[in-house]
Amino acid sequence: MRPLVVACLFLLIVAPPADAQPAFEFEHGDRVLFIGDGLFEVALDYGAIESLLATRWPDRHVTFRNIGWSGDTVYGEARDHFTNPPTPYQHLMTQIKTAKPTVAFVGYGSGLAFADDAGFATFETGLEALLDTLLALPARVVLLAPPPHEPERSPVPDVSAYNANLRRAADLIGAVATRRGLAFVDLFAGLSAAALQPDRAITSNGIHLNAAGYQLAADHIAASLGLPRPVETISIDISEQRLDAGFGEATPLDLSPEAVRFEFQQPILPVGAEASQPATLAVQGLRRGRYALYIDDQKVASASADAWRAGVAFQNESEARQALRLQTSILAMNDLFFQQYRPQNETYLTGFRQYEQGQNARELDLLTPLIGELDNEIGRLRVPRRYTYRLVAE
Repeated sequence: MRPLVVACLFLLIVAPPADAQPAFEFEHGDRVLFIGDGLFEVALDYGAIESLLATRWPDRHVTFRNIGWSGDTVYGEARDHFTNPPTPYQHLMTQIKTAKPTVAFVGYGSGLAFADDAGFATFETGLEALLDTLLALPARVVLLAPPPHEPERSPVPDVSAYNANLRRAADLIGAVATRRGLAFVDLFAGLSAAALQPDRAITSNGIHLNAAGYQLAADHIAASLGLPRPVETISIDISEQRLDAGFGEATPLDLSPEAVRFEFQQPILPVGAEASQPATLAVQGLRRGRYALYIDDQKVASASADAWRAGVAFQNESEARQALRLQTSILAMNDLFFQQYRPQNETYLTGFRQYEQGQNARELDLLTPLIGELDNEIGRLRVPRRYTYRLVAE
């Protein structure tokens, strides 16, 4: 019996709790699909979530597609727009299966702000059915709760009842995630404090997130899933000839009391809020005097030896520009894909009036290589560059 007892005690010690968040990371070749309501359709205008997700594992090629639809439900009801049959739900299923996702971020539930008990029950039934389809593909699923309404920006005098329903929706979605062992991001909880700050808007109309709101959402997704972050501090001890750059790639070239030179490559390209937050360089052992920091040939900071010992903040503007180009490419890719899967004249191209202009539907396929080129450009831009850092006496 003793081995059995020991084994049971071992499991009790090392096994994660039943409600622990599943580990999450992208695999090489993953095809990520965003499925949901206005949470994801409006996100097409910003690219904050994709920018952050795309940079976390730069050695793995990952593509992103967004089929979010404002006003949509887990039954695809917003997709009832040009022909029936196929039904709205069949449209949703076709769009999902055409994308062949290996990872799906599912963001439904905003409409539950206005739902009654029957509406919540109907939502849960539909969500379970949608998850059955996604998991059978198979795809790894991340469930998102809807964000809160913002009182200061809402045209409604009191949004407390709506937010109470959204809190209930978040609890329901979280419970489904726990039962199925799926990753879960509670955007309602993560953005509620910010939604109550009257001096900073996170929505455009009390409901739909704006640029600041999507940046907060992206940051909360990263924190909830435990995604890796860029290196924030580089430490150098000249007397010990030691260079510590976390898990970044760093090569010391000259660590002397008169000057410091090293090469450094971030493991992750800083994007969004990360790109605007300075990193810190701390150097022990410099001679007295004032020293300037150059990244390649650009001067980024200047301080005394005492200040460098304590740590001086700096920003790599080249990385910030690269992050901006990455986001621009993501927006361009999103736009092309949107035009391909939701063309304005869809009724004539593929719907019940395709007998009139259906021959032009083949032109939608011409967008595929252009989208692929942007996928490749995104793949290149999300990889951090290697820079030479020089700390020289002024």
